[in-house]
Amino acid sequence: MLPSMARRIYWFLLFCFRASHVLAADTLYQGGDSLNSSNTLVSKNGLFTLGFTRLGSAESNASYLGIWYNNEISHPLWLANRAKPIADTSGVLAIDGSGNMKLAYSGGDPVEFYSSQSSTTNITAILEDSGNFVLVDENSGSQQVLWQSFDFRTDTFLPGMKLGINHRTGQTWSLMSWLSDLAPTPAGAFTFEWDTNGKELVIKRRDVIYWTSGPSRSNTSFEIPSLDQSFITVSNADEDYFMFTVSANQFTAQGQRNFSMWQLEYDGSIADQSTGQMVVARGGQDRHAGAIGTVLN
Repeated sequence: MLPSMARRIYWFLLFCFRASHVLAADTLYQGGDSLNSSNTLVSKNGLFTLGFTRLGSAESNASYLGIWYNNEISHPLWLANRAKPIADTSGVLAIDGSGNMKLAYSGGDPVEFYSSQSSTTNITAILEDSGNFVLVDENSGSQQVLWQSFDFRTDTFLPGMKLGINHRTGQTWSLMSWLSDLAPTPAGAFTFEWDTNGKELVIKRRDVIYWTSGPSRSNTSFEIPSLDQSFITVSNADEDYFMFTVSANQFTAQGQRNFSMWQLEYDGSIADQSTGQMVVARGGQDRHAGAIGTVLN
């Protein structure tokens, strides 16, 4: 592992390289546009970036397509190819003429995100101000969402994301921690889930319950003033989920917007990355540890 100063220099130089190759756009268009190791997409509010980055030690060549917040590229909040890192800089994300979105690279099978059932034109992929990367069919008047990164989260929970299950599609939503501070592989020890039976948030360590929030009432909403957040629980025939929203995006003294996001750490704790406040404290012994457990029940 590099000394801390050397690691800071490494990430700073990598960011400077990225900054010089930013596309002035938040949208990837079908049939011609592509995203590779030399360019990025940036959300309109400037808070989120989609691009390729190397993770691990400075000697690692593992390349990932990810979304990071406020230039924090050392720990992206979402990874497209978490289970399938690319060994070089050959990765290319594109939407082909048939409407399929895939990540191709040399020496391996592509990572397919969306496969169109019929030849479709006028499809775009947009990095939204929420941090959600969305594939949209522009042909429909309502801009039908075909795929979105919010449905395939890694270790970070953003406002508007859901934890739980879609009963219609069988899609489940949960978080999984990184294996270590440098290894994003989907083999982390901890998961963060919404228990649809007990109506409570649960952290599991290797499938064994490590922490619970305690049960909440179904179809309710409530606030945590100290975190400036509102919690919502929904249970119906279509979906069972927990989510949180932010009542106001405030600005720090430096003029940078605080954007609340909960990160499931590799040690099982959860912290709000915008404030540093513990949402779920380390240890897991106290079922009401951290700010969240005091208001869910």
